[in-house]
Amino acid sequence: MLNLFVFFLLFISCSIMADESQDDVDVTRDIISQWKTEALRDFLRRRGLKLGNRGDMIAWVFSAMTQGIAIQPSEVEKTRSRASTYRELLVFNDHTFPDPMSELDDGWIGEQRGMQYWPPTMYRDICMYLLNKDPASLEGRIMKDYKEGKAYSYFASSWLKEIFFNPMGDSPFCFLKSKCTPSQNIGAEPHEAWLLCQKDDGMICSAYCTCVAGLGQTCNHVAAMLFKLDHAFKSGLVNPACTSVANSWIATSKRVLPCRVKEVSWERHHYGKGLTSKPPKLVTPSSLRYSATEKRTSAYEQRQQLADIIRASMPSAVMLSYVQSEDYNPEEVNKGSPEDDLNTSHTLDIPTSPHPMLPLLQLASMYPTSTQFIQHLQQPTSTDINCIEKKTRGQASSDNWHHQRIGRVTSSIIHRAYTRVQSLKKNPLIDTSKLLQSIMRTSPIQTRQMRRGIGMEPKAKEAYKKIMKVSHTNVTFKECGLFISEELAYLGSSPDMLVKCDCHGQGVVEIKCPDIEEVPAVGKPTYIQESADGTPMLQEKHIYMSQVMMQMAVTKRKWCHFFVYCEQGSALLNIPFDETIWKKLRDNAKYFWESVVAPHIHVLSHINAARTQVVPTNADLQTTEQTAESSQVLSSNRSGSSTKPSLSSTSNQTQPRENDTKKRKKKTGKMLVRQKSRPVYMCSICDNECLQLPDGCTFEDNSICCDCCHKWCHFVCVNILDKDDDQLIEERWCCPKCT
Repeated sequence: MLNLFVFFLLFISCSIMADESQDDVDVTRDIISQWKTEALRDFLRRRGLKLGNRGDMIAWVFSAMTQGIAIQPSEVEKTRSRASTYRELLVFNDHTFPDPMSELDDGWIGEQRGMQYWPPTMYRDICMYLLNKDPASLEGRIMKDYKEGKAYSYFASSWLKEIFFNPMGDSPFCFLKSKCTPSQNIGAEPHEAWLLCQKDDGMICSAYCTCVAGLGQTCNHVAAMLFKLDHAFKSGLVNPACTSVANSWIATSKRVLPCRVKEVSWERHHYGKGLTSKPPKLVTPSSLRYSATEKRTSAYEQRQQLADIIRASMPSAVMLSYVQSEDYNPEEVNKGSPEDDLNTSHTLDIPTSPHPMLPLLQLASMYPTSTQFIQHLQQPTSTDINCIEKKTRGQASSDNWHHQRIGRVTSSIIHRAYTRVQSLKKNPLIDTSKLLQSIMRTSPIQTRQMRRGIGMEPKAKEAYKKIMKVSHTNVTFKECGLFISEELAYLGSSPDMLVKCDCHGQGVVEIKCPDIEEVPAVGKPTYIQESADGTPMLQEKHIYMSQVMMQMAVTKRKWCHFFVYCEQGSALLNIPFDETIWKKLRDNAKYFWESVVAPHIHVLSHINAARTQVVPTNADLQTTEQTAESSQVLSSNRSGSSTKPSLSSTSNQTQPRENDTKKRKKKTGKMLVRQKSRPVYMCSICDNECLQLPDGCTFEDNSICCDCCHKWCHFVCVNILDKDDDQLIEERWCCPKCT
């Protein structure tokens, strides 16, 4: 306790010494280095300086003492200082005036009636007021020129709203107040400004604005009000005879017509350059006016006033049957329905379109199992296909395009799906996680060739269009988005362009911009071969052939122009649609999606839904026979292996073998259940959360931990689709990366 007391006294003494030694430049760094760290921090905080390590803070404290940086006031002190300064603005010649923003509610007159009573404030009064705040000659000239430019433009550009005048009875002084649009944020709340002037000579006594520089009394918004007072005086609207001036204060309406930018007259307003070709409005237009006391008539009161006016001249008007008043008599009006009051010349039936097809992740969350998701996956209609295609135009620059592609086998991936299924038929243990990541778009990759293709695609399209316009009749080109297959909703394709001509009909365009390394010395890419007659052709087993076949099948077009463009030249190949090739691609893609991709989508959809919901208790869930059977697996420790699905259907699952019961019991206690007191694990394959829902979840919701790297994986991510898999009962299981 004694040591703590001594430390406390030392800390207080250091702080006091720091404050008292502010003006003592004889303090050396050696003395400051003996201070406690807390004393250094307190010294810097009280002066608004940043903190750092001890060496830096010692240097900053010494620098602050040398420069004499004072202690910054607190927020409470700043507020009190601003309030005191504002009260001083309301005092002139030992007379205190009421606050025009809060205390002076009555007596305000708008511009149409009050402009003739404005004080005769002229340009010399403005100069005297603005420059007397800082008598320095150079700074005065700079301020004068700045105010004449920017502040005058506020008035000339109609950013200054209507000025209200308050004569304050028989007082020799008057108040004027207005609002002005902020220059840095025109959509923000307007600044409010007021002026205190003498009525007889127009001398400016005081001013204020709610902007940051408002307490200085010379901000641009205050200056804009002064320039408007000067303009009104020079125009003869201040103190005129009632018949000596024409009705120039009447604010006429104007409609601004659209025009080209080059036809717009650009002007930079400046007071010293005189009026522009379009002089500022003397009276604020009605669209910019506001109430001086901010007391607006409600919409209900306005309707009642309108109804009273109509009732006086047209007591049987239909409108009056829906607007009641004090002398409203329901027996005097028509009691018919609103439809009887309408004069219908004809009716028009407007067809409505249903909501476009949702992304697959959202559709999967509507079904309890992946099997039901596959069985009930609706086939897209022509309306769905057209709607999705329109909403995904722009492709990579469209968010809808990215969302709709998640979980779909697209034309750039179908060749990989085809070859992977061919390999699975020979070896079911082949890893499919990389292909699954590509389909789920969890690992976007942009190679050097892809970046080159994106950069050169506009040039390639222009070159293709020039070639087509020469050799085809009435050729048209169209940019497109994502096309969904009408046969299988999980197949999609995004051609580079659609083409149509009178001589060949409709087709698709696929553009490739190979790198120089891909073009051999013979002058053509390796995937282009020559046929028996010497014409160039695309390799039948190449990935590009699978890509264009799917594009033609999904878009229902019979030919594709495969256009190769690079620095060495270009080549245009005409590829017809081949039903045999497409059938092989479609069948393998269908198998891979239904056996691998669909269960994975179903798991992710329920994980995403569970993140935004409270996990229910066992008593709250009413499980069916199917979920009860699946919950037996959730209580076990194991859940996975790298075994790939067999090519037979997995819908008919057998019961667990009895001789495996003891081995399963040894594995209990390792399954993850999402609770607030436990950590959250991420799947090492798909990078999504491993979430186990209690009791009511399906088999696909489960996950397994690797005994080698101790990372978790979803069942589906490691291709465990059968709860009777032999790997689930082994003593040790490793993920595909560890095996």
